[in-house]
Amino acid sequence: MKLLLKIVVAAFILVVLVIAGLVLYIDHIALRGVEHSASSALGVNTTLRSIHLGLLSGGASMDEMKVSNPQGFKTNHFLKFDTSEVKVSLGSLTSDLVEIPSLIISDIDINLEKDAKGQANYKVILDSMKKTDDGQKPAAKEGKKYVIRQVVFKNVSVHADVVQIGGLFKPVTVTVPEIRLQNVGSGGDNAKAMSEVTSIFVHAILDQAIKAGMGILPADITADVTAQMAKLEPLKNLGVGTIETLGKIGQSGLDLEKQAQNFQELGKKATESSDQVGKTLEELGGGLLGGDKKKPEQNK
Repeated sequence: MKLLLKIVVAAFILVVLVIAGLVLYIDHIALRGVEHSASSALGVNTTLRSIHLGLLSGGASMDEMKVSNPQGFKTNHFLKFDTSEVKVSLGSLTSDLVEIPSLIISDIDINLEKDAKGQANYKVILDSMKKTDDGQKPAAKEGKKYVIRQVVFKNVSVHADVVQIGGLFKPVTVTVPEIRLQNVGSGGDNAKAMSEVTSIFVHAILDQAIKAGMGILPADITADVTAQMAKLEPLKNLGVGTIETLGKIGQSGLDLEKQAQNFQELGKKATESSDQVGKTLEELGGGLLGGDKKKPEQNK
């Protein structure tokens, strides 16, 4: 009896270890797959800290994805996000078409910048995305395709530099509380490979963030990004149902500059008023004395 109990316990431990190893192995494969697909789509190195697939719960999570900046730019990333939560249809995990009811990606941070030669980091990214849109990259070889019913991007922050008087740079940030996509990859043969999904996500985030940042972000950058994105396939043609921005847009970085400009304007108006008062008093003084006041040396 004791021997049988030991055998059962040993078998149970073995099963647990096998399952744990399988889960870790699957997580590792998924992590490398996401990194490879994102790097291929965006043309720069992309890393993911961790990913966990809940094989029984139908959920998954990813932590800290970072899309590196192209070489020659000062910030250490073009885009990064902290966390994501995914709901997956369990029955589709073993098929070539994976159904994802919802995906939430939180705390997204983007840097838009130009180097001393006027080259832009976003142009490198968008040029690579265009190749994905044009089918110049073998997305079909990635295997599984995805349909995502709802995507929510929460707390999107876009940073850029504005040039002040004297050639100094001042950072400005636009924060978009929430961006929603509906039915990514749905309809007919629109299901997308992971690299295509990555490209769509970056396209949608930039599109909405730039629109929200008009008049806040530097005009040359917003115009340039808009022109670059116009070369991409429209989102509706990429299997995206709808896209919308929710919440109040926030901004920072220009507040102090605006205050300084206001003070300068008030100072200018005060100076003009003072000059006008002085001129009026001088005219009054001249009138009371019966003529213009002359300097002492002129009366000699």
